[in-house]
Amino acid sequence: DVAAECDIALGTMYNYYKSKDMLVGRIIADDWIGVLGNMDKSIAEARSVHDGLSSIARNLEAFCDRYTAVWAEYGSQSGAGYNYAERHVVLVKAISERVESVLRRFGKECDEKLCTVYSEALISVANHRLKYEEYSYILERMIKKLSSIEGIENVSRSEL
Repeated sequence: DVAAECDIALGTMYNYYKSKDMLVGRIIADDWIGVLGNMDKSIAEARSVHDGLSSIARNLEAFCDRYTAVWAEYGSQSGAGYNYAERHVVLVKAISERVESVLRRFGKECDEKLCTVYSEALISVANHRLKYEEYSYILERMIKKLSSIEGIENVSRSEL
């Protein structure tokens, strides 16, 4: 189908991609790079911590919405989950860097553990097809709680 849409022979496509899995992976990876760029742009334009975190969540939710069916198809195949743990670490790191960027942009301290835990929560919300805005108050309270536990500056609800 992809070869036909591109008006090229199937064999030509396989000169560039060894398998359908590699092609699908490349499409998703390229889209992910665009999503990260959109997150960065939204973070730069955010007017508050809440706006910045919401923009990360919205981009993550949209990405998950686009690929849920693809992941379900691949998840049902044998051998699925190959490198899942490694890929998840990369995903969490990318989201965590953006969470840290939001907090620092608004003068909030954020250590790596806090950003990692928060990123895992954002990923979970998006992956379960929940909406961040319905959980934002709880998740943003987590920043306040975890910051105080770690000895980091308290982030009050009014500042979020």
